Amino acid sequence: MVEKLKGLTETTNDSLQAYSLLKKQEAFLKKTDLIINSKEYKDVYVAESFFERFKGLMFTPKQKSFSLLIKNCNSIHTCFMKFNIDVFCLDKNFNVVKIYKNIKPFRFVLPVKNTYNILEIPVK
Repeated sequence: MVEKLKGLTETTNDSLQAYSLLKKQEAFLKKTDLIINSKEYKDVYVAESFFERFKGLMFTPKQKSFSLLIKNCNSIHTCFMKFNIDVFCLDKNFNVVKIYKNIKPFRFVLPVKNTYNILEIPVK
């Protein structure tokens, strides 16, 4: 196996490392279901720790993307992301405060008043 990996190109090696990080991240994150504005979101991963919130969806390949609830957060960035996302800013009771649609990579969502959680959903 090690011999086979040595022959891979740098791009493939980077992809393998990103996939490996993603699998490790998925193993640690909790899953939940959410209902927001009467729409149900299944299998939403929850980021609570510093590392989970810091990593977010960065470096995640589009085909492996997933919805992510970032707790105790009122602003985000999409640096190093490989796909567009919809962002729901939520209050303490998970009511929608503001919605940003189709945010492209390398953009910023500044702090939103009364936002305590953020739901990131990949755009299909």
